Amino acid sequence: RSNAGEASTNARDLEQTRRYLSSAPLLTNLTFPAFLAALRRGALRFAVVYRDPYDRFASAFRSKCRRADGDGAAHCDAVFGLAGPELTPENVALRIERGRENAHWAPQTSFCGGTVLSHAARYVAIPFEDAAAGLARFL
Repeated sequence: RSNAGEASTNARDLEQTRRYLSSAPLLTNLTFPAFLAALRRGALRFAVVYRDPYDRFASAFRSKCRRADGDGAAHCDAVFGLAGPELTPENVALRIERGRENAHWAPQTSFCGGTVLSHAARYVAIPFEDAAAGLARFL
């Protein structure tokens, strides 16, 4: 693969990540300021399905760094700059801040435009393990 091809892939991955991290306002057809205003006044109901951070990290490490999925190099090696025997869970954890712009490694609190933490009282939190039942109760 050429450097131009890699740059194009990285730019596309970054754009997909940005869209993913800000998807809640986009899916409701609201601008981000309108989304924040609706969130503050309680005009909309929100649910967030979250995963245990350790389980999420282990899953991402297996999927991306151990190549359970075909896109691992773009989402692990390129993000953390590790390869071969250096590519361990410990070393990835030490460099986790480098993954903040990648949806596979970004903190869950950065989703929904970063409002999950700043407006936590407005969200119904549903554990991933109970997603189906939790969403049924929410709806």
